[in-house]
Amino acid sequence: MMKAIKLILLILALLFTTTNCGIKKAMGKLGESAESIAASIEKVTNAATDLLNKINDISRLVDSKLESGEITQGIADLIDGRLQTVSELLETTIQNSGGYVFDRLDGSVDNAFDELGKLLDELLNGVLGNYIPAIIDQISAQMQLQINTITSSMEDLIVVTAGQTIYVIDKTINGLVITFSIIILAIGLIIFAIIFLRKGRRITGANYIGIGLIAIFLAFFLVLALSSTVRGMVISGFDYGAELKVKEITPKITGIIPQNIVLGKTKRIYIYGTHLNKLEKITVKLTQGGSEKFSFPRSTLIVNTSNRIILGNLDKELQWTVPLFRVFRAYMAETAISGTITESQMVQVNRSLNATQYPEIKPGVSVTGTSPSVTIHHSGAQPGLSITSAAALHSLQNQRVEFAAISKQRMNIAVKALGPARSAQYLRNINTFFFNRYKIAEGDYGLIVFADTVRIESPQYITVNNPPPPIPDPDIFVMNMNWTGSVIPVARQSASLDITFGFTHPEQIQRSFNARITTVPYTTSIRVNVPEGKIAAASSGNKTIVTTNPFTISATGSYLFNCSVDDENEINESVESNNTFSKYLQVGEYLYDVTLTNFSFELLSSSPLSQNVKLSFSLIADAGNNPTGNCQGSATVKSNTTTPLNCSFGFPGMREGQTVMLTFIPVVKISIFGLKYNFSLGNVTWQKHLDVNPTGMNENREYDILREGKNYKLHGKMTITRKKSL
Repeated sequence: MMKAIKLILLILALLFTTTNCGIKKAMGKLGESAESIAASIEKVTNAATDLLNKINDISRLVDSKLESGEITQGIADLIDGRLQTVSELLETTIQNSGGYVFDRLDGSVDNAFDELGKLLDELLNGVLGNYIPAIIDQISAQMQLQINTITSSMEDLIVVTAGQTIYVIDKTINGLVITFSIIILAIGLIIFAIIFLRKGRRITGANYIGIGLIAIFLAFFLVLALSSTVRGMVISGFDYGAELKVKEITPKITGIIPQNIVLGKTKRIYIYGTHLNKLEKITVKLTQGGSEKFSFPRSTLIVNTSNRIILGNLDKELQWTVPLFRVFRAYMAETAISGTITESQMVQVNRSLNATQYPEIKPGVSVTGTSPSVTIHHSGAQPGLSITSAAALHSLQNQRVEFAAISKQRMNIAVKALGPARSAQYLRNINTFFFNRYKIAEGDYGLIVFADTVRIESPQYITVNNPPPPIPDPDIFVMNMNWTGSVIPVARQSASLDITFGFTHPEQIQRSFNARITTVPYTTSIRVNVPEGKIAAASSGNKTIVTTNPFTISATGSYLFNCSVDDENEINESVESNNTFSKYLQVGEYLYDVTLTNFSFELLSSSPLSQNVKLSFSLIADAGNNPTGNCQGSATVKSNTTTPLNCSFGFPGMREGQTVMLTFIPVVKISIFGLKYNFSLGNVTWQKHLDVNPTGMNENREYDILREGKNYKLHGKMTITRKKSL
């Protein structure tokens, strides 16, 4: 029996040794020290945090551009969808992993983060530079590949959370330890059965100690196999895993857009932050002096993601709309102020208040004089495109004005028109009218978010102020007109215009209206309809952008575009003299870079010349308005063989209708009765006329050059590369 026990123990020792060596070998390939693992995890986590901050910046910019009408809802949704996928992946991984994002130590996640950062920068420039949706979609597709890389890399790790400690274990190591524990447990049970459960075996006092030790031994490996926490502690204790303290993940607010909320005109409030998806049952409130002054109903919460909360439906749920003038006038009549202030004086003050509150909304300056000169440059640059950092642009678009400054400005305007006493009374009546309507007083507020017992305070204050009081009739004008996407089209290429319409009191417009566009020189007449939906959207910022239907212009040049707003007088306006706008816009053309290369000379077999002939030649090339090119050289040629000619020409910026002409002058030296003579083989000329669209549907196209003389052939290649002017 003792021999059997010794044999089992020997097998166990051998198995333990070989298994332990296998584990060490596998761990040696996969792992590093705990310190290195922790350093790698910290690096990847910091990269993830940087990406989340960058996503926040882009989200703010997208929201700002959407609110101002500079990008469409479709493009905004496309960008938001990709950003949300990235942020949700990062947020979920961080929150489920004790505040860390884990790499499998081969750099895959780190590299994917670098690529994601570059793509986000590219996307940021795309939003700033009005990239077309196809480019944004292409960037988004590349982004999805990086997301897949991160996801697959993180699947190789097991993260165990135990109180305030987390253990990071490689899946392979974890599997080896479980397998080893089960084997040891099984062998231990066999030994236990052989030694202590033999028939007739008596258990003495000393045996209890052995039984206890074996029970502890078996219990340890049983727990090691079943408990991931214990397993994590053991593996990290042997430096084959990382033991880290849990990072506290707390939601926080980082910013608000807009910081100036205009009641009745602000359609959405964007609250930005980190880890906001941890919040449930959210309530957003405005405070003053530590007291809650206003609470947004839950029906206004339309988005709650990891990086932003969006409050909307303010017009429907809170009735935050700008009233019509007839409602305002009726209220003023009830207050008996009409006896001291006439309606014309009210309209004058209200119009001045509107102009002061929206100083940037005004008619564009029409061009005068002659057409500007046209500058030709490659299409890679977009004129007038200035790429600004997201932070700088956000700062410019979201500067808060304190309510004290707004109130002082209003008082100055009213005093000039009505005098001190009447102005104070009139402004008080205006404030009462809007307070009764909106149920919130003007002023500077703090913003807090409640979620169950969590209270998060915004670091930024906001200013709430009333809209400009209404006037009887609106005003419509054109602020600017540009090619869609700021991409200058070429002649005969389909294009469209983005027209920026400005308004005073767009809420007074109850129907759609038209605008008519003509050009000088005349090419086409374009009509564009501004629908009620666009007008309603303009109420937030008093402007909207409408894109015309596609059209084409037949010839390149500088065109004066004249836009007439409401040319059929369908809308009663307070000002009718600012309904026209004129601007020169350039129409480019395709230019063509032509290269002539790969020339060779072939002496025909039917030629009476000898087998070895000394050739001297000149190649003369003319192309459009480019300087004439001349290439001279010499070569030894053989009958029925092709000899390269070391010549090439380049002619940039050619236009349709121009001609490329090539003249070849070959001369050979022959010997007659010991005397050498120069003998002309006869000149040949080859030409190519650049027809309409000589490259077809492609950016470049290659043509063969072949011209045959009496005793030879001239070969070559002509390549035409298309580019845009302007």
